[in-house]
Amino acid sequence: MMIFKKTLQISLAFTFSFSTLLFSYEDSQVLPKSIFRTWFVGTFGEITSAFDKSGKENPIASEFSQNIPVAALAAQNPQLGQLHGTLNSLQAGLGDELFETKLSADVSTTFQSYNLALEYGINKKLSVGFILPMTSIQSSAQLKVKNKDNTAAVSQKVNAMPLPNEMKAQLNAGIGSVAQNLPTAEIFENALIRSNGYKAPGETNYFGVGDLEIGAKYQILNLNNEFFATTKFGLRIPTTSYQDDETNLFDASTGDGQWDAEAHLLGEWKVIPELSLQAGLSGTYQFSDSISRHTPEKGDRSPLINLTTSTKEKLSRNLGEKFRAGAALSYSFWNKKMSTGAIYTYDLKTKDNFRGSKGLDYARHEINTDSTNHRAELSLSYSTIPDYKAKKFPIPADFKLSYNNNFAGNNTSKADYVTATLKAYF
Repeated sequence: MMIFKKTLQISLAFTFSFSTLLFSYEDSQVLPKSIFRTWFVGTFGEITSAFDKSGKENPIASEFSQNIPVAALAAQNPQLGQLHGTLNSLQAGLGDELFETKLSADVSTTFQSYNLALEYGINKKLSVGFILPMTSIQSSAQLKVKNKDNTAAVSQKVNAMPLPNEMKAQLNAGIGSVAQNLPTAEIFENALIRSNGYKAPGETNYFGVGDLEIGAKYQILNLNNEFFATTKFGLRIPTTSYQDDETNLFDASTGDGQWDAEAHLLGEWKVIPELSLQAGLSGTYQFSDSISRHTPEKGDRSPLINLTTSTKEKLSRNLGEKFRAGAALSYSFWNKKMSTGAIYTYDLKTKDNFRGSKGLDYARHEINTDSTNHRAELSLSYSTIPDYKAKKFPIPADFKLSYNNNFAGNNTSKADYVTATLKAYF
């Protein structure tokens, strides 16, 4: 049986890092001296599926999708167990034919990520700034059961057997009782989820602040305003206001809640004044911290960590490092008021590491925490800067609307989302 995991934490992780989310035209250039730029970025999307460790796309919580044999339920229900055993003794496999049960989970998550940022140009080569991410998440989860009732066919086979009428009557009464009490979603919620100390699936809605980012951008090269190379360095500070509830299988935090250090190398080549090519590399080092979690004994391969019997302790946590490579193409037109762009990024994250002092199965928390992600973006932008310079518009600003698609990967979400970006200069 597969190991169930809290998949939303991994699936949503890409929404909570604004500074590495986009390779925009301005990334390779710094602000002019004494100029401020404020950003507001809104991201709106939905997640219904994810890529597993082999890159296959599956619905979120697909681990719950399975066929449940009658024998598994008979072991938990003495009355059903007696009927099941009797029928199988009369004809091999007859008790297994009583009904067929298919269990599945219907899970969907919508999210809105709002990022506020402010930059300031120190001089013509250096600018500094900060980013404050905020996220709203609405998650809906429900177990579903689909039964195929074969009791009438089983009863017909019993009636055709050379058995005493009294025995046939008793067996048919038991079969009729089964037909009136086929498995429900609540039975599986109790057996799989509540019995292990978790809340039943339902609606989850919350809003929280993520991890504050501060950083600086330094332009190391400018060749005739045609080729630019820039470095960016930053720290992510643990200001996460909402940590996931360990008892909710479909919950996620609004940030990692620990310190990170990031470094970026960005380049841009203006092939012609209207056409630019950009490329970038970045890496994120995630500092160790501690977190309280339940951990099972070694050798316990039950589908879920049982929160009522496992041991809770403060663990040393080292989240995996992150790496990103990306390339972009942008083209401006209509006197540089409009521009369109295309971006591709590849993300790689290494496996998390958990350690404790009680000799438990800490590796259980590390399963499928490494990931890769392929993302494509198409965008359309409008700038008032040309009109502002010509004194035809009072405010210098940029607006961009982009469509993003996480189209492949491992242990990551399959997501479509829209991002709206407003930048104002003063």
